[in-house]
Amino acid sequence: MKNRLKDKLNNEMLVFDGAIGTEIYKKNFFVNTSFENLCLTAPNVISDIHKSYVNAGADVLTTNTYAGNKHSLSKFGLGDTANEVNRKAVELAREAGGDEILIAGSIGMIGEQNQQLTDEEIIKILSSQISELKDAGADFILFETIRSQKIMEFSLKSIQEYDIPYMLSFSLDRHAETSKGEPAKKILSIIEEYKNKPTALGLNCGEGAEATLSTLEIFIKLTDYPVIVQPNAGTPKKIDNRMIYMTSPEYLSTYAKRFIDLGASGVGGCCGTGPEHIKDIARAVKPLSKTAVTSQLTFTKENEKEQEPIATSEKSNFGKKLSAGEWVTTVEIVPPRGFNLKPTIEKAIECREAGVDAINIPDGPRASSRISPLITALKIQQD
Repeated sequence: MKNRLKDKLNNEMLVFDGAIGTEIYKKNFFVNTSFENLCLTAPNVISDIHKSYVNAGADVLTTNTYAGNKHSLSKFGLGDTANEVNRKAVELAREAGGDEILIAGSIGMIGEQNQQLTDEEIIKILSSQISELKDAGADFILFETIRSQKIMEFSLKSIQEYDIPYMLSFSLDRHAETSKGEPAKKILSIIEEYKNKPTALGLNCGEGAEATLSTLEIFIKLTDYPVIVQPNAGTPKKIDNRMIYMTSPEYLSTYAKRFIDLGASGVGGCCGTGPEHIKDIARAVKPLSKTAVTSQLTFTKENEKEQEPIATSEKSNFGKKLSAGEWVTTVEIVPPRGFNLKPTIEKAIECREAGVDAINIPDGPRASSRISPLITALKIQQD
């Protein structure tokens, strides 16, 4: 089977979609409903969600099959519909995205904590879902929210016999460890023991964008696989006795650019994120795809004559006093809001004539928009 995911990752920055469950809930389907079965009973709802992500700029659509396995559907008395649900889910995503959009067949974990099933039964159930998603035309399988080594091994074992690309996406804490305290370095080493290896790895869900950034800093150094990052909306913070989600579209897109700076090959969203978040992410990162992106840094060393270091005491009168342990006097001068630096330079001259040793120019005081402190400092020195 052609690996379209690999081809895309080799040539561009991919934008994945956001949450499906969150969007379904917004449409007044409550948690006592099988969200996956809506592919059959309310296909227009699922189709509209996919289309909203396409319109937002997503390159990858995830099927509404996270809990689409026979065991999970059986909780609603719908176990016999599993095959039909998975086929219809791929069909809806493909109709919404067309041929250019990649379709990720989503598979959530049944979990080793389920005492009703043996390991063999779990692997068999997952394999059945993989088979249906593949036959329905998914471009790759996305194992989502992997929280432990054992769950990862269920995923690896279930897909070994299938000719379809796949991706393992982990839910790790900010120290890049599973909920059981298993370090990423340990669980990633296990992947190499399997013949059929993933095309990409991912980080999804977790504790929000800020924590995921800390996770990525550790995780990306441990692997040569492309890494896709899809944080959730985080946890609400208590502000003046209100519980507020701080993950605005602008906030998430700011972190999306930071993920890419660290070497991520794709970004998207997880629980709590929607088309508005993906639209802002696409706007922020799509221009980056026009440039070749690599996570490897190249250093060029030029044969330049090294300068002898200058002692602090010889750099300035200020440095001389510091080195001698003498008292120094500094004055803070805030950069102006407008473009006129003349009054600022005049203040600096007054300070110098009054015997002030140094001027402190703060960066972004009170989060206000002002002339750059570097430009301000340069003009003071020049004039």
